[in-house]
Amino acid sequence: MAATRIDEPPSVTVRYHDLNLNSSEGVASLYRRIHAAAVDVCESAEGPQLVNRVFWKEWNSCVNHAVAAAVHAVNNEKLSAYHWERIRGWRKVATPITVVTR
Repeated sequence: MAATRIDEPPSVTVRYHDLNLNSSEGVASLYRRIHAAAVDVCESAEGPQLVNRVFWKEWNSCVNHAVAAAVHAVNNEKLSAYHWERIRGWRKVATPITVVTR
């Protein structure tokens, strides 16, 4: 394992060459991998203090930033849309909406 420079933030490499990012399953799988890596990185950054509720806001902020940065780095439209849906809590509308103009 290579040593990390003191001024570099912790990082994890997420591999996804085995995934088909043209499928919703592949995108969801990559997103889960990214989120798990973000949790690992942020957990090591916060250390044992994470168990204290005071640090939950900082931990969530760390995870959210790490996920967003990774999604941006992948530069895949479907992954970006998947991430957007997750952070905005959008749901598919079960019934179509009809707009009528007069």
